[in-house]
Amino acid sequence: MINQPKVVWSEGMFLQPQHFQQHERYIQAQLVQALRALQVDAWGFTALKIDKGQLALGSIVLTECAGVLPDGSFFVLGDDELALLRYTVMEGERDQPVVLALALQRGHGVDTETAPSADSLVRYRVVEACVPDSNVQGSEAATLQLGQLNLKLAREQDVVVSHVFLTVARVLERSPGGQVLLDEEFIAPVMAWRRSPKLAEFVDDIIGRVRQRAFTLAANLGVQGLGGVSEVQDFLMLQTLNRAQPLLVQLASREGLHPEQLYRSLVTLAGDLAIFVEENKRPKQYPIYRHDQLADCFTPVIQDLRHALSAEAGSDVVPLALSDRELGVRFASVPDSQLYRSARFVLAVRAQLPDDELRKRFPHNLKIGPIECMRDLVDLQLPGLKVHVLPAAPRELPYYAGFSYFELESEHPLWAGLSSSAGFGLHLAGDFPGLQLAFWAIKAGQ
Repeated sequence: MINQPKVVWSEGMFLQPQHFQQHERYIQAQLVQALRALQVDAWGFTALKIDKGQLALGSIVLTECAGVLPDGSFFVLGDDELALLRYTVMEGERDQPVVLALALQRGHGVDTETAPSADSLVRYRVVEACVPDSNVQGSEAATLQLGQLNLKLAREQDVVVSHVFLTVARVLERSPGGQVLLDEEFIAPVMAWRRSPKLAEFVDDIIGRVRQRAFTLAANLGVQGLGGVSEVQDFLMLQTLNRAQPLLVQLASREGLHPEQLYRSLVTLAGDLAIFVEENKRPKQYPIYRHDQLADCFTPVIQDLRHALSAEAGSDVVPLALSDRELGVRFASVPDSQLYRSARFVLAVRAQLPDDELRKRFPHNLKIGPIECMRDLVDLQLPGLKVHVLPAAPRELPYYAGFSYFELESEHPLWAGLSSSAGFGLHLAGDFPGLQLAFWAIKAGQ
């Protein structure tokens, strides 16, 4: 930033516009330096919304925009200013960052124009406004000339030398029909992480996974007969997650928190979990934080956290594919009859119902047994195999958000007939909108 000395005010001096202009520059420079001293990368959007309807017409238009430019210029754009911002994507444009740009500060020269052209390098547009006297009641408003920031939307490559800017979006292409396709993975620089829908989605998802994984580990810890990861390893992971969860919840409650502080905490958690998921037991080399490249920083960390927090199905888990048969019966083939003797059979169920209602209704509405017996079970309303709800997903299974888990009970006369059966038949009565089912056999621990 250009050095801006203060004005020396003295009695009897001849006041000129330059005195007040320099005084404004000095005050602004002091504010910017103080802001930078308090927070590194103290710039970015505090509000940003793109008009989705205008994208279909080939243009990028903003409906909400506020923030701080990298040079410390604050902006909160009203409807009149937003109406002046439009970038029309030309046919053939691909992989182009579109930015909100303001001309760089210059040491000398005119900085305002009444009607600046698209190529003008002035920083302010002169507008007239009626301003009342706030000290005298009933006084007439005076018409003043005010300066609005001369912001514009442009391609980054067109302004990278002459302007300071914030990247609004990344254009992937313009379709033959004229619709603009944006990179959905792009994350605009923001002053607070909650201002980015993508970062908010990341954090909420990770907190949910931490809670679910910790709950599963706590529920299964000390239970006999569960194969998979050793109990000591589960205990250590639970300890790690119990430490991380309160911290993440606190971070999530701080909507004004800078993204760099969030990134630091997520990288720390990824490093703590590396011992459980990486072959060499060491953390990966994650990108150094770049405020102008948030997607490149956060995406690999979030992917690794999702992987670490999902219980990967190993060789002791056999997925049982469900196929539709006649009369609403589903069939699951069991590849090895030995599984009936030692494995646990678990159903994962999801429907557009409250969790409590699903867990209550599903066991009563389900008929399950050997596929050869399904016609009698359904037509004669005979009881099939019983299932009971599990408090959490078994540690051997992947984490699926929104699913409830049920285990088959082997204490039933029908179970003996499974050894010579082709597999399970399932029939579900009643209305379960948006029903999704998954079925596994979990081998007993060796």
